[in-house]
Amino acid sequence: MEGGAVSLNNAGGSEAPRKRTINLPCDSKYLKIRMTLEPEQSTIPRELFARALNESLLQLYGLAGGAVALEFIKYDPSEATGIIKVDNSVSQQVWAASCLLTEYGEKKCRLEVIDSSSVLVGLAFDSREVTAKLGLFEPDT
Repeated sequence: MEGGAVSLNNAGGSEAPRKRTINLPCDSKYLKIRMTLEPEQSTIPRELFARALNESLLQLYGLAGGAVALEFIKYDPSEATGIIKVDNSVSQQVWAASCLLTEYGEKKCRLEVIDSSSVLVGLAFDSREVTAKLGLFEPDT
């Protein structure tokens, strides 16, 4: 083969085909965040989740630094879990603010970033959990 091309069709060969990965620049980051309140509530409305997230940004970065564009992709009130889309340049800022929120209103509050991905499909399922269920991977215990 010429020019360093990799054959993905290894008919009759004993080697496994090589995998080729291409890193593409992504302008956005998706964060999956869970909210918990004390005393516990059966459901947490999306509006409360959004206000708490915005409040965490304001507390940590002030009015100018906390002005971050958040796009809510999905929210499940029974699980109090939301997926938001933020610009990649502020994703760590949102993550840090989320982790440092301890109180909202007069209630103890916690925002926990469960997962993050540059592509939305990356948050669709836990790949480690799926491979463990299929018996392809033994989880550490």
